Amino acid sequence: MVKFSKELEAQLIPGWENAFVNYRRLKKHVKQIKFSSNPKPKKHSSPSFDLAGILFMSSENHVTVPVRINFDCMQVIKRRIISHGETEEEEEEDEEENSNRDLIHLFTLEDEVQLFFQGLDDELQKVNKFYDAKEAEFIERGDLLNTHLQILIHLKTLVEKNTRPTDRSDVLGVLEKNGVTGVTYWVKKRDKKIALRTETIWGELLNDGEFINRKKIQCAEKMIRNSYVELYKGLSLLRTYSCLNSKAFKKILKKYDKVSHGEAGKKYVSEVRRSSFVTSDKAVRLMDQVEALFTHHFANGDRKKAFKFLRPQRRRAADHSHILTFFVGLFTGSFIALFFAYALLAHIRGMLFSPRQIRYYTEIVYPIFSMMALFSLHLFVYGCNILMWKKTRINHSYIFEFDLNTALRYGDVFLICTCLMSSIVGAMALHLFFVSTATFSPHMADLIPAILLLVYVLILICPFNIFYRSTRFYFLRLMRNIIFSPLYKVSMVDFFMADQLTSQV
Repeated sequence: MVKFSKELEAQLIPGWENAFVNYRRLKKHVKQIKFSSNPKPKKHSSPSFDLAGILFMSSENHVTVPVRINFDCMQVIKRRIISHGETEEEEEEDEEENSNRDLIHLFTLEDEVQLFFQGLDDELQKVNKFYDAKEAEFIERGDLLNTHLQILIHLKTLVEKNTRPTDRSDVLGVLEKNGVTGVTYWVKKRDKKIALRTETIWGELLNDGEFINRKKIQCAEKMIRNSYVELYKGLSLLRTYSCLNSKAFKKILKKYDKVSHGEAGKKYVSEVRRSSFVTSDKAVRLMDQVEALFTHHFANGDRKKAFKFLRPQRRRAADHSHILTFFVGLFTGSFIALFFAYALLAHIRGMLFSPRQIRYYTEIVYPIFSMMALFSLHLFVYGCNILMWKKTRINHSYIFEFDLNTALRYGDVFLICTCLMSSIVGAMALHLFFVSTATFSPHMADLIPAILLLVYVLILICPFNIFYRSTRFYFLRLMRNIIFSPLYKVSMVDFFMADQLTSQV
C-alpha cells in the first residue's frame, strides 16, 4: 500500500508545489508528539527478597510446601539480603528522578502539540490564501473571455451581413461598444497618427491589414477557444488542489487523534471543512458556465465534441505498452545484429578493396548513411529527454502545447528510432555486399541509399492514418515554420526544433 505522503507528492501540480500542505513537516510533529507521550520506561529496582517467600511456595491447593535449595542458592540469598537495605535507598532516589522525568515529558508534549496546531493554522491559512487568489484570477479571466466572446459574435454577424469587406472603423465600433481597451496600434487618418488601445487579440487583428475577413475572424475564434480550454484546465487543477489539500488535512488529523487518543483532530477537521477552499463553489459554477458556452459557441451544441477539447483523454499507456516493448526490443536486437554483421563484412571486404574503392565509399556513400543515422540519433536523444521529463514531472506537453491525444511517449519515440536505425544499418550492410560482389553492378548498389531516402520521404508525407500521421504532419508544419519563419508565426516548439537543427552547424 502506497503511503499518502508519496501519493501526495506524485499528484502535486507543477508550479504549485509550495502552495500545498507541507504534509511531511506536520507528520514529523505527530511523530514527536508520539515520542513525547511515551516516556522512557522506568528503571525497575531489584525486588526485595523475603526468605520465607523463597523457602516456601504456595501450591494450587493453598498448602505451603517446602522447597529444597542447594548451597549455591543459599549464598545468593545471603548476598541479596545484605544488599537489601541499600536497594531501598536507591528506590527512593529512582522514584524522585522518575517524577522529574514525567514533568519534563509533560511540558515537552505540550510544546509539541502547540507547535503542531500552530503549523496546522499556518498551512490552512496558506492554502486558503492561495486558493482565493487563484479563484479570483480565474474569475477575472472568465469575465474577460466572455467579453471577447461577445465581441467575436458581433464581428461574425457583421462580416456575414456585409457584402463589402469589413474595415477597421466597423471593428472599432464593435470594440468601443463593448468597452475594450488594451493594446496600442496606429491608424493613419488625415496624416495624423491616432493611438488607440484595444486588447491583444483584437490589436493583432486590426494591425494585420486594412480589412477584416472571415479568415481573421476564424483566427481570433481559435485564440478565444484555446483560451477557454486553458481556463477550464486551470479550474480543473484548482479543484484537484482543493481535494488533495482537504484529504491531506484529514489524514494528518486522523494520525494525531490516533497518537493522542483524543478527538481534537475531529474538531479541527470541522474547521477545515468551513474553510474557503472547501466551501467555495465559484470555481465549479465557472466550470459549468465554460462548459455551456463552449458547447454552444464552439461545438454547435454537441457536448461530446466540446469535452474532447475541454477534457482530452490521453490514450492509456497500458493499452499498447506490451506491443511497444516487444517491437522496441525486436528492432533493438535487429540493429545490434545488423551492426555487427556490417562491421564484420566491412573488415573482411575492406582488405579486398582497392584504395580508390575505399575513398569512394568513405567520401561519397558513407556520408549519406551517416546523415540518416544522425536523424535517428536525434530521435533517440529526444526520447531520453521525454523519459527524464516524465521522471522529473516536467509537463513538456503543456510547454510545447502538444495535443495529449497525439503526443508521442518515450516508447513511441524509441520505437521509431530503433526502426530507422535497423533499416539504415541493414541498407548499409546490403550496399557493402553489393559493392564487394562482382555479380551486381556499382549503379545498382548506389540506388540503395536513394531508395531508402525515398521510402522515408514517402512515409513522411503519406496521407493515410498510419505511422503516426498526426506527428508526421506536425513535424512538416514545424519545418515549414522554421524555413519560412518571416511568413509564419512561430511558437516555443519551433524555437526548440530550430535550436536542435542549428546545433549541428
